[in-house]
Order: sequence, then structure tokens, then C-alpha cells
Amino acid sequence: GRRLMNNFSHTQHLTIALNQSIMTIPSDFVAIGQYPMDHLLTTTGFVIATVGLIAIDKPTTTFIQKKVNPALSWSPKELDYGDGQDGYLLLGVGGLYLGGALFDSPINQIGALATAKSMIYSGIISQLALKSIFGRIRPNPDLSVPCTTQGFTNNPWDFFHGSKVTFRSANGPTSMPSFHFSLYFAAGTALSQTYNSYWPYLITAAGLLPDFGSHHHWVSDMFAGAAIGTLIGYTVTNNLKNKLGLSKRETIMLEPSLEQRGVQLTYKLQFDSPNAA
Repeated sequence: GRRLMNNFSHTQHLTIALNQSIMTIPSDFVAIGQYPMDHLLTTTGFVIATVGLIAIDKPTTTFIQKKVNPALSWSPKELDYGDGQDGYLLLGVGGLYLGGALFDSPINQIGALATAKSMIYSGIISQLALKSIFGRIRPNPDLSVPCTTQGFTNNPWDFFHGSKVTFRSANGPTSMPSFHFSLYFAAGTALSQTYNSYWPYLITAAGLLPDFGSHHHWVSDMFAGAAIGTLIGYTVTNNLKNKLGLSKRETIMLEPSLEQRGVQLTYKLQFDSPNAA
């Protein structure tokens, strides 16, 4: 059968979504940890691709520095919270949840909660854990000349120097993976899985393109961050939807009806139950 979320009251929508987003935290980390082992072919491909990109990091990153960064040197006005343009992402997610709560939109509540969780996990996994493990030195801002600046290198194989755990961007051994790519791909994937659409990746692009070169990353750092963020957003969102009894796909229906004033379109958001017969 079908499960129609509109059968619940406004208060139930808020309570169920928020409660399950908290209760699924342990299973989120289990699912994220199990994904590489459950998808060995994908994991192997990711490792091979990352090592391959490291091998050609110097010429590809030099190309980015010379050709791409100058065209993306603009940035929006920084807000008083968040790191640079990240504040706009936080504002958007908060607005999505508030709108979903005020106008009783379960899908927006689910999307905002899944996105917020994915962003937090991205910070924990990419910024705090993996950067410390890999300890990779950031690339020289100009790889075409000898490196004379402390905290940077011209050698793409300069790993395992240890890293101070911090949520703020810093020079030195904090290059891999790119936290910003992880953050924005986690957010974009969480929203994409929620709405079953690719348009949320426009948010990813809008967050990453401004002032593109200011974060000083190798190309392989960006690739690794994007892959990790995608894994996090995909796993977290589908885990939450499954716990809510929803399938990975939802149906948006516009039902026309004749009224005295004309034709009225009724909006309904319906989910397929994973237990449907």
C-alpha cells in the first residue's frame, strides 16, 4: 500500500522527523563505516582514481591555478557566522527547516534535517579525522615556481605530517580531503536524495565556485572530498527516510478539481512505503 505523510498532524510531522533524525545518529555512523566494505568495487575504484590523480596532481593543479582560479576570484559578502560563504549554506538549511515547520511540509523538514546531519558528519569525518590521518601539505599557491613559503609544497606526495585538529581552514598538513568539497557535496547529495532531483547540486556549485582558489587544494583533495561528501549525504538521507518508513523515491501529485471560481490544483506529496505489497 501507500503511506501518505499528510495523514499525520502538524505536530506529529515535527516530532517524528526530529526524533528520528536524533535516533538514527548511531546507525548513520554504522552505515557510513560499512559502506566501503559493502561496496568493494566502488571503494576500489575510488582508491585507484585518487592515487591516479595524486600522480598527476602537479600539472592538473597548476592548470587550475593558472586558468580556473583567476576566472573565479569573486566572492559574496561574508556573514558573521560560518566560514566565508558557508554562512549562506547554514542560512539556507535553517530557512528550509523553518519553512517546513511553519507550513507543515514534511519533505522540507526531512531535507533540512538530513542536510544538517550530513554537514556535521562531513566536518567530523573530513576535517577532524581524515585530515589528521593523511597530514598532507597544501600545494604551493604557484606550483610553477620553487616553493619558499612555509606550510606549502610542490611535492604532491608530501603526506603524513600530522595535523592539529581544527574546524578552521589552515595552512600546513591539512590538504586532504577538501573539507569544502566534502561539505557542499554532502549537502547537495542529501537534498538530491530528499527531492529525488539533481537541482540541489546547483547549491554545491554555488558554494564551491566563489573564490575557488583561496582554499589551496590539490585536485585529488577536491575529488576525495566530493566522493566522501557524496557518500555521507547519500547514506544519511536514505537511512533517515528508511527509519521514517519511506522509500528512496517520492511522488509529487497535482490533482485538478473544479471549483466555483475555476480549476483548483491540490498539491500532495506521497511516498512509496518500502513495505508496500
